[in-house]
Amino acid sequence: MTVRRVARKSKTGRGHPTKEDKDEFNKGLKQAAAGNMTLQMLYFYKYLLKHGEDDGKDKDKDFFFYIESLKFKECSQPYADEELLRRKVQSILDCFLESAITPTLQIDISSACCEKTLKAAQKYLAGKEVVPSIFDEAMVQVYPDLLGYWAGFKKTFTPPEDPNKRPITKYQKLLKSRLEKIDGFQLPSQVFPLPAIPEGAIQAYSFSLADGVKWRELSNSEAGSIMGSPTGEHSDVTTAVSMRRPSIVGTRESTRSKKQKTNTRLQLPGIQPTTAGESIAASGL
Repeated sequence: MTVRRVARKSKTGRGHPTKEDKDEFNKGLKQAAAGNMTLQMLYFYKYLLKHGEDDGKDKDKDFFFYIESLKFKECSQPYADEELLRRKVQSILDCFLESAITPTLQIDISSACCEKTLKAAQKYLAGKEVVPSIFDEAMVQVYPDLLGYWAGFKKTFTPPEDPNKRPITKYQKLLKSRLEKIDGFQLPSQVFPLPAIPEGAIQAYSFSLADGVKWRELSNSEAGSIMGSPTGEHSDVTTAVSMRRPSIVGTRESTRSKKQKTNTRLQLPGIQPTTAGESIAASGL
């Protein structure tokens, strides 16, 4: 008996877009690039977070990459601020193509397209080829999937009764829960008393889950390292005193050396050598 395995259909939130879907999606993207994201596009962003994660893709990043690239393209006019446009290009690179967060490439494009886009962006930043089409190829690659998700979104979307009600994404819920934990944090009310320090003991303690905090006795090596000298090794007082007190023999030898230096003969060219004492007597002093 032959058993045929039926492949499981992968989860997907995509659909087959129509011309109306495409026109409406393009209109919403242009409004978002102009700074006016509609309520429908906000719900589409929430839809991408859910179904993109189910499909193993971060389609929400593709969505914002397309909007930011379209915004850059719309702002690239002859009278535009060139420095502002260069900063915009750099921010797109840092967020989506050369991200500090792994993976470096945050959007769903091929490696060849990524390299080509990076080279075009570097030329733009260097002022060699200042053209508004540096992200066009990457935009073309992410657009079909976004349009497919838009078609799937349109089939299931029901406008809310309250037109001012905005959707809450999972990131907003996560931030809200973190803020609530921070605001509701309370210091522990229980007091943890430490045991009394034994008289004459060096303060050292141990901690364990079973016994808690306890004072413990130090070993000779530990106590010696804390006090500055190893325990059990007493210094010899006699040796220390003898090292500090100069010996009588040493004093006598130093006195003799001084006398020898005093009686050293002074010898000058053409003059009979004499001692220092004789030269002083001869001078009449």
